[in-house]
Amino acid sequence: MPGNQTERQMMFSTTTTEPPDGPNNPGNLIFFPSEMLRWKPPEQLLISQWIERNRVLSSDAEEKGPMRMRRTPYLIPILDSFLDPDIKTIVICKAAQIGLTEGMISVLGYFADQMPGPAMLVLADEDTANYMSINRIRPMFRNSPNLAHLLPDAKFHKSEIYLHNGASIFTGWASSVAKLASRPVQLMILDEFINSKYMLY
Repeated sequence: MPGNQTERQMMFSTTTTEPPDGPNNPGNLIFFPSEMLRWKPPEQLLISQWIERNRVLSSDAEEKGPMRMRRTPYLIPILDSFLDPDIKTIVICKAAQIGLTEGMISVLGYFADQMPGPAMLVLADEDTANYMSINRIRPMFRNSPNLAHLLPDAKFHKSEIYLHNGASIFTGWASSVAKLASRPVQLMILDEFINSKYMLY
């Protein structure tokens, strides 16, 4: 990334009008579009509202097309609780096949889009983790007109996703002790952690 202001102005002036100099913009400082993307403030949206606006389910889903929370209204308070500053840990006891995994993928998408930072989804084994990364998480960005610009076109690592706005999503599994211990993240989701391979304490 160019380090001096002159280079920034030359690069950026081809894509936008320079802002006026003033107390809120000393020295007529200009930023690259990629920098503006990283510093974009979050919208005032609950996670359930973000899903309605951004999620598009692929043809592999039971119901392809825009994801509508009216199909799974019982997930709304669970998903929105991820934004409650007084809640640090959420534990969910549920039945199978109720749409929660898709909900958790949406939580990852919300934080990647609105609060960019490192996040991790931990599953029972490596095969499942790689499947989720390639076939569930990446399509979430690729299938949405509002999110596709975040996903790089370059070759990717199976268990690591780095987005253009600075967000990163990692997938791990119960036996990947080194990876789980070495990744500082702002959000961690454990899927099906009742599996005997998990060691939470």
